Amino acid sequence: MAIPSQEIGKSQKAKLLWQISKQLENLTGIMGSIEVGPVDPTTTTTTSSSSTTTTTTTAAPGPTPSYTGTIDVDTTTPGNEYFNFRMSTQDNGQSTSIVINWGDNTSETYDLVADSNIYFAHTYSSNDNWVVTVQLPNPAQINTIDLDRSNNESSAIVTGYSFRNFNGINQLIVGNNDALHIAATTGLTTLVTFQATNADLESLSLVDADNLTSLTVDNNNLSVLDLTTAPSLQYVNLTDNELIGIDISDSANITYLDLTNNAFSEIGVDNILLSLVQNNKNYGTVNLTGPANDAPSQTGLGAKATLESRGWTVNVNTSSGVKTKLMYYAR
Repeated sequence: MAIPSQEIGKSQKAKLLWQISKQLENLTGIMGSIEVGPVDPTTTTTTSSSSTTTTTTTAAPGPTPSYTGTIDVDTTTPGNEYFNFRMSTQDNGQSTSIVINWGDNTSETYDLVADSNIYFAHTYSSNDNWVVTVQLPNPAQINTIDLDRSNNESSAIVTGYSFRNFNGINQLIVGNNDALHIAATTGLTTLVTFQATNADLESLSLVDADNLTSLTVDNNNLSVLDLTTAPSLQYVNLTDNELIGIDISDSANITYLDLTNNAFSEIGVDNILLSLVQNNKNYGTVNLTGPANDAPSQTGLGAKATLESRGWTVNVNTSSGVKTKLMYYAR
């Protein structure tokens, strides 16, 4: 209420104070009817100076979280129309479900019980390239994803895959897909075992592989490999590749390393043996034989002797092996 700029008489002032006091009483009454404290998100409260009305509503449940992985499948060769793969579940007493869209406008839903192996099979009606999507609410219920053609008697060829954020998976097997070329462990932070035998790999990225302890990638086309992103590795089988360089400087837990039939130079062989000495592990095995691997120098032989004094089995080429290597390349 605006107060006039001219002088106010006593009676006018008393009347004005009375009006102000009544407004304060009304305001206090309104404030006193408002409840202060935590608000139930499912409750709506309407308040007035005379009454309070409470309306309770039930919120609709949010969508169930889902995780989606993809598998690239090639059936372009006649006779390769059959795609089979396998999953195994954890044995923690919980079940889950999975939806597979095969990429040809067909999809299926499966119930997965705990502690079991489940085979999925699909026959394509034409020769083409397909993207299979795998959707499930809780990937932590899956222990193994097996895409190996030989293991599953699958004729279709897997040419790629992505299982980002499928945390909980312990084992990924992708071998005998001879057109895979590139493989990675991206997003699989709980992965313990990775197998890719005979997959024609030219590149392998061990991203998010902090928990990986077993790596089998034999009979591929790898030329270099960085193992420093997989510090927990203990077992490594990389036989029958084309490796000329490998970094194991941060892989201090390795006790089995098979590099038979690669293409390491004398310096490369020396560095591998010296790195194993530096890792300071007892009782292990390392294989560096094969016609395309060089023999170690005197420095490498010194590292070999140190490892053997710690209980290691060390297999390397002798000087005569170099001659064998030259003959191997001359063929």
